[in-house]
Amino acid sequence: MLDNVPQGDIDILLIFLKYLAKLPPMVSYEQCKKQKICCYENLKRKIISGLLQPGEALNEGDLSKEFKISKTPIREALQRLEEMGLSKTSRQGVFCLKNLLPGH
Repeated sequence: MLDNVPQGDIDILLIFLKYLAKLPPMVSYEQCKKQKICCYENLKRKIISGLLQPGEALNEGDLSKEFKISKTPIREALQRLEEMGLSKTSRQGVFCLKNLLPGH
């Protein structure tokens, strides 16, 4: 199945899978005292697992509904993602995920 895949790509995939296996499970907001931290960790997990794709816009309102929390912790989590280099903000204030693969 991986016969035509370059060895470098396989190595990157193996590193990714090892990292993904070490991530804690999604955090419950009822268990978490700081919603912005829970939100950040859950968004980071979605990015790393591929549930959120590079270039995908992250809408505060949609995320607020999905996570069932207010927009303030969502906004703080999105700002932290940007500080960590996982997203960027457009001039319109929209957060978009960065492509983290080499050469992109």
